[in-house]
Amino acid sequence: MAVVRETAIRRRFSQIYWMAVGADAVDDQLKHCQAMLYKQISGKTIQPEEKDEQEWQQLLLEAMAGKARSLVVLDDPWMPEQVRFLNPIDGSQTEHRLLVTTRIRDLVPKATRVELPLMGKDEAVALLLELANVEEADYLKENPRSAWPPQAAYTIAAECGLLPVTLTIAAQVVRSWGGGWEEAVLPLLREKEGAGGQSRTSTAEERVIGAGLQALRKNEDGPAIIELFHMFAVTQEDFVHPMAVVELLWRSCCASESEKQEGSLTTRLKVRQWTQMLVDHSLLLGSSSEGVHLHDIVLQYLRKRLTAAEMRTEQTKVGARTATLVSQPR
Repeated sequence: MAVVRETAIRRRFSQIYWMAVGADAVDDQLKHCQAMLYKQISGKTIQPEEKDEQEWQQLLLEAMAGKARSLVVLDDPWMPEQVRFLNPIDGSQTEHRLLVTTRIRDLVPKATRVELPLMGKDEAVALLLELANVEEADYLKENPRSAWPPQAAYTIAAECGLLPVTLTIAAQVVRSWGGGWEEAVLPLLREKEGAGGQSRTSTAEERVIGAGLQALRKNEDGPAIIELFHMFAVTQEDFVHPMAVVELLWRSCCASESEKQEGSLTTRLKVRQWTQMLVDHSLLLGSSSEGVHLHDIVLQYLRKRLTAAEMRTEQTKVGARTATLVSQPR
């Protein structure tokens, strides 16, 4: 985050502590975050399971008590409880400051709020067209009576909520669609149901991700690619998954019996190709060579498809099957 690199900020505070939180930080994962923050502040290591959330909060308060003026940054919490249990500053420590970065407007109701503006319409359209490889000269040559930028690009950008992550996904839909994108892409972005009609969508992010999946359905291996994408619902936020892990997950929960009988090299090549296609459509981040991860908005989209019970079932199934695969002789 740029603000913690500012010279004035670094001069103001003797120490800056940073903790990435995320939607996953509940129960054991929350205690893990508390332990990590405690180690930053105190330099001491305690196993997360040795304390409950309240005990960890008290340890954090005690660790901060003797510190010179410090800034604590909680990045991307999703719940008030996360802020409460990770906040190491009590009301008497007026020299310390807590900075919370979040997309949730009223997560900390009494805090001083600084809202970052959205991209402007022209800036959003420029980003969309650049990422979609729609160039002005080529477009006007093919559409001599059209305006530049096309009005359809403004409509698509508005449907994306002017958000960089959704604009990036929508741009790949435009790019993969090719000619006629002006009429074809917008209905996909306004689709009210997710792929397969299984989950209702209501946010711009969900509709754009759904459109990205619809674009992939045009591919011969579309159903398998989408099944691979849905598999990531059981993965961890803010974690880069090497391709060996992705291949193992595919074999554990998605591969058909015929695929399991195929040579392992054939299956691995297929999964790598499908993974790269998801990256090319901006549904995954990274690459098939260096490993992949998900934007937290995309991960929340995937998890919304499953109830808590279904999620636990999937995690148990994957864990059991993965353990079987790992124990098998190669």
